[in-house]
Amino acid sequence: MGHASQRRRSGGGVTPLNHIVDAIIAGADSANLEYASPIDASQLDPSSFVSNPSSETGNSANNVAPRRIIITFSGPVVTDTELLYEGETPGIVTPQTINYF
Repeated sequence: MGHASQRRRSGGGVTPLNHIVDAIIAGADSANLEYASPIDASQLDPSSFVSNPSSETGNSANNVAPRRIIITFSGPVVTDTELLYEGETPGIVTPQTINYF
């Protein structure tokens, strides 16, 4: 008796959207963001990131690792408590608000 062939199928359904899982203030005017899956910072509009309550907007976004980017803001964000992302990049959760750690 032979073995019946087996095949693996991945489930149908919707691919989950990428999202920020961690945000840490990294300096006077910058923050490190970690995403759930790899992200290409060049696809993001830095001005879509707003640090609150200062309302400073992002000036640049650069990869520091496949899932981690650094955002440099237009002014100091050291006393801020949350980050808002309101971009329109396909495959990314928007809007998204996350507290800094």
